[in-house]
Amino acid sequence: MQSGQVERVNINADRSKALVTTQNGDQVTVNLPQDPELISTLTSNDVEIAISNQVEGNVFIEDFLYSTLPLLIFILVLAGSLVGVAFWIWTIVDCAKNESSEGSNKLVWILIILFTGWIGALIYFFARRPQRIEELGR
Repeated sequence: MQSGQVERVNINADRSKALVTTQNGDQVTVNLPQDPELISTLTSNDVEIAISNQVEGNVFIEDFLYSTLPLLIFILVLAGSLVGVAFWIWTIVDCAKNESSEGSNKLVWILIILFTGWIGALIYFFARRPQRIEELGR
């Protein structure tokens, strides 16, 4: 922006950013320098100044991306982990209660589930459990 092209400056409450409106209507969000003479310079050039609680524009999106989105991702990962652990425990209990005690199938499947985590639990759930239900009816 050239000198004399700024029509209005809307400064946020913490004075770190501003929405600058040019005389042709373009709007740009800028980071403000820590210049104590900034307001004096703007008023001496007949620039309309407003200080608001929030800078207009994409500040909501920026605030969301930098503060809320990481928290949301953390909560989703935590919830997914809790569901995975619950499923893992459920398959261990299901195997221990319902697998036949004859032979070493029960012990082998419990060890597989224990040492391979949720991947072993998925293998048990989709491969062995339907076969066990068909064979033993439980």
